[in-house]
Amino acid sequence: MSKIKLRAWHKKYKRFVYGSDCVLILRKNGTLDIHETECWDQDFNNVNRRVILTLCSGLKDCNRKHIYESDIIQRTPSKWKGLVIFENGAFKVKWPGYVSYLCDVHQNCKVIGNIFENPELLEGVNGEPAG
Repeated sequence: MSKIKLRAWHKKYKRFVYGSDCVLILRKNGTLDIHETECWDQDFNNVNRRVILTLCSGLKDCNRKHIYESDIIQRTPSKWKGLVIFENGAFKVKWPGYVSYLCDVHQNCKVIGNIFENPELLEGVNGEPAG
């Protein structure tokens, strides 16, 4: 059985909580509630509007660090920066001017940040300002 790894970005507290630090509850209506006792209250009603879930690709970078959706990676030796996305059932990287599959490039890349904590790293990537 595969283990799904998630992390949750809390918009208010501006920090990640990883699956081992929180409880994920799938409701009968299909909604997913996230609870982490350290900084979140016991109210499940609005938590889904306060967090953004990102999925682990299951792949690791050249430093053996897990790569998650929303991570910013840098290709070596070219120093190109790209954004990891999950699209149409696959993890991909948006590079300047093109998109590639993460599985084809992950061993030659390193995670240098993510769009939540380091949006400035994407300045000029894909012709768009960070933010």
